[in-house]
Amino acid sequence: MSASFHILDYAVLVGSFVLPSLIGLFFTYKDRHQQNKTEHFLGSRQLGVIPVCLSLMASFLSAITVLGYPAEVYMRGASISISVFSSILATICAGEIMVPVFYRLQLISMHTYLERRFHTPILRRAISGATALSCGGMKAVVWSDVFQMSLMFFALAMVLVKAVYDVGGIDEVYRKTNEAGRLNFSNFRVDPYAADSFWNCFLGMGVLWFSANGMSQQQVQRYCSLPTMKKARLALYLNMIGVALTLSKAFVCGLAIYAFYHGCDPLKLGLIRMADQIMPYFVLDRFHIPGVRGLFVAAVFAGSLSTLSSGLNSMSACLWEDFFAPLLSPDIGPKRAVLFTKCIALGLGVLAIGFGFISAYIGNILQASLGMAAAITGPACAVYLAGVTLPFVNTVGVSIGFAVSLAVCIWSVVGKLLNPLKYPVLLVSAEFCNWTTSDSAVSTVDQNTTVFYSRPLLDTIHPKGLQHLYYIHPYVMPAFGLVLTIAIAIIVSIFTGGNSQKIDSGLFNRTCYRTITWTPPICLNIFCYLGSVFQSSDSKPTKDLQAIHEDISLETQNSQNSCVTN
Repeated sequence: MSASFHILDYAVLVGSFVLPSLIGLFFTYKDRHQQNKTEHFLGSRQLGVIPVCLSLMASFLSAITVLGYPAEVYMRGASISISVFSSILATICAGEIMVPVFYRLQLISMHTYLERRFHTPILRRAISGATALSCGGMKAVVWSDVFQMSLMFFALAMVLVKAVYDVGGIDEVYRKTNEAGRLNFSNFRVDPYAADSFWNCFLGMGVLWFSANGMSQQQVQRYCSLPTMKKARLALYLNMIGVALTLSKAFVCGLAIYAFYHGCDPLKLGLIRMADQIMPYFVLDRFHIPGVRGLFVAAVFAGSLSTLSSGLNSMSACLWEDFFAPLLSPDIGPKRAVLFTKCIALGLGVLAIGFGFISAYIGNILQASLGMAAAITGPACAVYLAGVTLPFVNTVGVSIGFAVSLAVCIWSVVGKLLNPLKYPVLLVSAEFCNWTTSDSAVSTVDQNTTVFYSRPLLDTIHPKGLQHLYYIHPYVMPAFGLVLTIAIAIIVSIFTGGNSQKIDSGLFNRTCYRTITWTPPICLNIFCYLGSVFQSSDSKPTKDLQAIHEDISLETQNSQNSCVTN
């Protein structure tokens, strides 16, 4: 059987490119008279809940979901599927802690929050630079994401149904994967080097999802495009359900494909070069209806393009607001500003294409993407979390915490690259193969060939010296960076006298802000006392936290009286 594409496959693939392009061109023409950045970046805050929900999903469910997660389950078991539950909990926390703050502020660039909270543009630009074809603005991005997310959702469902059916049903999938040790949910040991540890998958991936939903420019920009806070939260929680379903399908796909190739592993036979190719191989091997293969390839491209379009729109917003706007003349008109941001997005798109060619030489795309994101996600997430929930944390504390944590995390990632480690994989076999060259779409194995070799399995990683830092698993790195940043920020803030700046209640989560009024004054004054010990006699005295306590109590009382009056 030939592995070549049918003309219908090419037609489906081309159509998946043309339709999003037409959507972008339509909104570019329709909104050609846009007069301000709010219309371009936030869609005039009049978008619908369902489109924004699908766009939220598409922003972070990329080609990694279609290719990387099934491959991870295939090679290392289903322990990573625990992240489905952590994504649910993380989204709820983001919706209750972060969304109310950022939605009320209605910022085009969420990094502007840092300048207002910590009174320094340096930290804002540092975070923006670290995290730093979308010419149709937010409306075009959202509606393109709707199409691309629908395509990816349908393609995963198609592969899942086919794989389960070919194995013989979900019971047979469970039997084979359980016998092979793929349902490995029982590892509760605390081991920062283990990929299958419950705590690593739950807590580490939880921080990643909390950051994605609560502090990502893409997500904040989307729920700020909705007209009310209630709709913003609704879109985020619907996105939570959709993400959980999509991730679950990807994980079950990995299990079902393993069950299908149980005892006849394509990677062992040399039919594929890396585990990330297992999903495309299965589609080529088992789908013979014209158009289906093209649909799957289109879904992979859709996953990439949806993330790319979201990222370009958000990055252009950040770069304009955080870097270019302060440097350019304040007299620049709104239409020229919008045109400038479109040019930024176009330039970033060209760079992204270049990096796309480089990524072809990266082995495990899930591990690679997590490694690069983890070094920045934890420290950046901690800065926003501390800013929103800890009023006493000051600029010095959070700046030192971010700088030290980022340096340590990058050191760990670079050390891992210079001292590469192949994380343990579960055994696969090819001892039950009985193929001819016509049994597989791309088989090059002779009919009489029998393969018995197996890859050695490492049960435990035993690091030495600096390897203790280098070999921290990518799942753990976001949580490690977050805890390290917040710990340093709190300690340094206490030793430097706490927050002496005037507190603006709109920059904090209201629940956390009002918690200060429940804290005994003696506890609050500890910060002043410790701070005074480490301050020189000629330094500017720190504002008394007892006075802050009284100010907040008075503000809360006035707010309650205002509510009663209304």
